[in-house]
Amino acid sequence: MAILSENLQSFLLAAEQGEWDRISDLSEQFLSALEAAKKANFLTNIASINHREIQNLLTMLQSAIEQCSIRKYQIAPLIKAFAIAKDVSNTP
Repeated sequence: MAILSENLQSFLLAAEQGEWDRISDLSEQFLSALEAAKKANFLTNIASINHREIQNLLTMLQSAIEQCSIRKYQIAPLIKAFAIAKDVSNTP
């Protein structure tokens, strides 16, 4: 739980500071922490974690989702422009 929380905090800090390249660098660590959270022993140990810690983790996950959604919305026009340029350059 602590590793997932630490990774989420790093993710959120980088997102709030607009350091999306850093988030890309953190993605492997973050995905490893999420995979660890899916394992059965994590779920059996969750009973020892207090409700506040779980709520904080869920709040951070929601914030991360929101930050990614905002970023996706921000870069969507750029991606569309590149797709159009690619299509035009492939036209005979």
